[in-house]
Amino acid sequence: MMTETLPSSPRELEALLDRFGRAKGRLTEYILKTFQREVESGIRQLAPRKGVSETNMVTIIEGIIDTEEIRDGRHTIDLFVDAHSRMSPDDRRMVLRWKERRYGVFRILESRGRILETRCLVDDLDYRLVNSSLDAEVMSKLAAAAFVLSRAVPRA
Repeated sequence: MMTETLPSSPRELEALLDRFGRAKGRLTEYILKTFQREVESGIRQLAPRKGVSETNMVTIIEGIIDTEEIRDGRHTIDLFVDAHSRMSPDDRRMVLRWKERRYGVFRILESRGRILETRCLVDDLDYRLVNSSLDAEVMSKLAAAAFVLSRAVPRA
């Protein structure tokens, strides 16, 4: 999920989410190609006998993204940005901010489409979360829940 100031129009929000999704897709492809050993290790740990589920793959990839010093003391995201020199300055800034992620249990205060107004139970701060990966039907079910465990990343 993303946090911070959001575009005012639905069209601008969808464009931002599209941009976010494309960058996350490129990062995922990079991880699967560049960190094969780490991915295979994660699969052996999470699903040693019965194959890996989509949920397990997300957990493995997110774990690699969150590794502070994965190679040569460098963060996964820094390696990705360096490997993609043609990335636009706006996308580069957005992706680099993903290192500032926040984990927490968020109490849903209000829901407006993809936007959730929340309070984090970990730091007692308010966050505006925008889900970049779930569709509206899933979001409406999520909004009906009192709490969500999430990783929030700032937008550029």
